[in-house]
Amino acid sequence: MKINPEKIILESKDFHFKKKIFLISGNEETLIKKIQHILIQKIRNEGFGEIQKNVSKKINFDNNNLNDSLFFKSKIILYENPKEIDQEYLNTIDCSNTAIIISHTNLTNSSKIKKYFDAHKELFSISCYKLSRNIKKIFLDYFLKQHKIQLERDCYWFFLDNTDSRYQLFENEITKLINYDKKEIMVKDLRHLLSNSD
Repeated sequence: MKINPEKIILESKDFHFKKKIFLISGNEETLIKKIQHILIQKIRNEGFGEIQKNVSKKINFDNNNLNDSLFFKSKIILYENPKEIDQEYLNTIDCSNTAIIISHTNLTNSSKIKKYFDAHKELFSISCYKLSRNIKKIFLDYFLKQHKIQLERDCYWFFLDNTDSRYQLFENEITKLINYDKKEIMVKDLRHLLSNSD
């Protein structure tokens, strides 16, 4: 099942994942890391204590990490860029005590596993690419509203046009805006605040 990354970032409190198996793919690594972090926090809040990073290039019955932990009843297993993923194996996982997060930066939209996750009703597929202007606008509107910041129309569009399309750099610029101590922000202020405002 496809989920947009902005939904995970802005509405993660509203989500409850029955099966905790996620594929995070795309070429925007800062957004992948952000989504991975949010998912780990959410799953840990549901009582999953241990985090295991699996370096295996295969996710299948032969390389399973589903053995019981000494200290925790449930765990989160992280895979990065596995070369092979056995779909049948994913369907056998007991999601009451195991969560799986697969981060993949080399996966194409036409790949078999990406299509499988996209079409599945219980597994989650999150595609992470550079932010479009429209997605940046969604994030900016959310953070401005959340922190009760008002920008004049010129400042608003200047901010959108002069911030990076990589998620973490964009979020860093929003943080500067949130921490700025002036009540009224002008375009000249933004020119000093933003990293890319030439």
